[in-house]
Amino acid sequence: MRSLRSLCLLQVHSMGQNVLDMSEIPASLAKDLKIIQLVNKTFGNWTLATNDVSTKVYQTALSIQYDGVSWNFQYCSNSFEVFCCLHCDFRQPDLKQFTLQEGKPAPVQSPFWEASNILEQLDQEHPVDRRMIMSFEMNEEGTWGKISFRGSEDFAVVPVVFSSNIVVKMNEAGQRKLNCDGLVGRGMVHHGFQKHLIETAVAVEDAFSSPVLPFCSGFVDDDCLGEPDLCRR
Repeated sequence: MRSLRSLCLLQVHSMGQNVLDMSEIPASLAKDLKIIQLVNKTFGNWTLATNDVSTKVYQTALSIQYDGVSWNFQYCSNSFEVFCCLHCDFRQPDLKQFTLQEGKPAPVQSPFWEASNILEQLDQEHPVDRRMIMSFEMNEEGTWGKISFRGSEDFAVVPVVFSSNIVVKMNEAGQRKLNCDGLVGRGMVHHGFQKHLIETAVAVEDAFSSPVLPFCSGFVDDDCLGEPDLCRR
């Protein structure tokens, strides 16, 4: 259950940025409001990649919610290969979430399918209680913030490497972009991953709810390349 402070912060944020004079409230509250204004958004990306061998779809939507104490990450992310068309081969990603607090160990998780698949494979091969610690930093203007995840185990005891950085940037028009890079693996075998998402008005639970095409086309339509709409109804 959220504290009264957290509920008040979220309520003030929902009322808009110009409700309070930041210079008239405690510095800790002003900082938390800046963080909320920067990161409490939904981001997404849908990509169609094709070559001479195969055609694949990569889709990810991520909602970040900070309430002054806890960070909640709600997401859906997957990939699938296209054999017939974007309708017949569509695979809706599962909606998942995890919550943690800055500086406190939590089970290792990632909102991105590449890292999640590798972590699941590692867990099947060598089941251990892997933990991570999250940290956050932001510039003075509140236009740039970085969420960092790091594995908290001693490498000599649990030889698993996990690190991930999520960077949110806001431009002068107030539009946000999210860039993520990370590394995950065991021993000396590591896999890197990158993601580039844009701010979207589509709720994460509605993202990728149905195929791009409402019927079988029998082929991949080039008009769908770079399709920005995350909400398929």
